[in-house]
Amino acid sequence: MKYIFVTLLALIIYSCAPKMCSEAALLDTLNKKNAALVDENTLALKELALPQLSFVHSNGWKEDIHSFLSKSDIKQLKYNAIKIDSIQATVVDKTGLLSGLGTFDIHYKNNDLKVSLYFTETYVCKNGDWKLLARHSCKKP
Repeated sequence: MKYIFVTLLALIIYSCAPKMCSEAALLDTLNKKNAALVDENTLALKELALPQLSFVHSNGWKEDIHSFLSKSDIKQLKYNAIKIDSIQATVVDKTGLLSGLGTFDIHYKNNDLKVSLYFTETYVCKNGDWKLLARHSCKKP
């Protein structure tokens, strides 16, 4: 009986404790965002991004939250696969920064492309969850 009470108390304390935006959670958010891009899961993307989103592609094309959430046939961009080759995470207060290199297998304007891109993504911790604020990428020379 005492064991059940202690376990129940621990669960209550854990569920009421504020969530922390950790480096591990930041990397998990990146993986969720990439999976949502490949799966075209706009509901998941909406959950992961802030309304002020600025998403800049390697060709200079800039998206706001509305175009970011548009379907691939409207944007003429479909992510087939995203592979992260290297990543560095930095967390300062409520800001998370990811810098990395990835291989992006995409279908863009009727062309299949596989491009290596350097990218930087900025996240903000809101209510214990990481939210994407900005992304910028450039092609690897």
